[in-house]
Amino acid sequence: MPVWRLKQVEKEGLIGQARQDDGYLNTYFTVQEPGQVWSNL
Repeated sequence: MPVWRLKQVEKEGLIGQARQDDGYLNTYFTVQEPGQVWSNL
């Protein structure tokens, strides 16, 4: 497998781990303001 593909797979795994169960992905709100998720629509 080419090196670029290995890096892509690694990053996809990290993003998958950071995503919330409901699909939400915004590290600021997940870490700093978890109670404010979905509040500024």
